Amino acid sequence: MGKINLNKFNQQGFGLIEALVGMVVALIIILAFTTLISRAVVYNSINGKQLKATLYLQEMIEATKDLEQSSDGWNRLTTSTSPCYTICYPEISGSSWIVNSGTSTIDGIYTRSFMVEHVCRSTTTNEILTTPCNPADLEYSSTTKKVIAEIEWNDQLGPNHLELEAYLYNFNP
Repeated sequence: MGKINLNKFNQQGFGLIEALVGMVVALIIILAFTTLISRAVVYNSINGKQLKATLYLQEMIEATKDLEQSSDGWNRLTTSTSPCYTICYPEISGSSWIVNSGTSTIDGIYTRSFMVEHVCRSTTTNEILTTPCNPADLEYSSTTKKVIAEIEWNDQLGPNHLELEAYLYNFNP
């Protein structure tokens, strides 16, 4: 009887195992890249929404600065009857900004508003103070106001909120 060559059978089995290991490694690499790409798409969308929100905030601050410089804009922002001491939003009307009470929704996603606050100044140094006013040694500034712009939206990570502050100065009281 002839001899059976066991090395030949071992080599054939070894080739099959190599092929299976190669396929598993290739599958792992493909799954890793697929996950990486899908995560990149999600985070790209999230970053795009945050960038738009930041631009909408900057637009609100620029609108208040534009109102500050207009002939009656300072009064529309800072009188005691102004809705901006609660919550308001800017809106373009013709070629100028107007102020409306409440919040505005943009693109069906973003809700934005701003409010104007009094600014406290030290009666001795005239510097702006961030602490609440103490009537004994502080006073409200009639020529300086603080604007707080806010925007909210939802994305894949849940609710988001951004806030931006600026100071307005009326140089022609």
